[in-house]
Amino acid sequence: MALSSGIRHGPADPIPAGSMAEALEESMRNVYQQYKGITLSDAGKEDRWLLFAAISRGVLKYLKDHADELAECFRADASGGSGSVTAVQAKLDTNIREDE
Repeated sequence: MALSSGIRHGPADPIPAGSMAEALEESMRNVYQQYKGITLSDAGKEDRWLLFAAISRGVLKYLKDHADELAECFRADASGGSGSVTAVQAKLDTNIREDE
């Protein structure tokens, strides 16, 4: 599965489902409702999308550019058991669509 920033191909297109921009818009609506006690207006929705898509694209580019630094090594202590795990290597999947 590729990560998607949420770039649309035209102003009439919906924000792509499952994209980071969609998650940010949903979070903005929820936080706004909780903090202000009113529903976030659709006024400015296009500008919010531009902001969220640009932030998302930057975050995904950063993650892709720094994938090697994001790899982590985990150690587990299995003392007292019949076997042991000395290390597990995890690597970030960098299947990121930069055009999205």
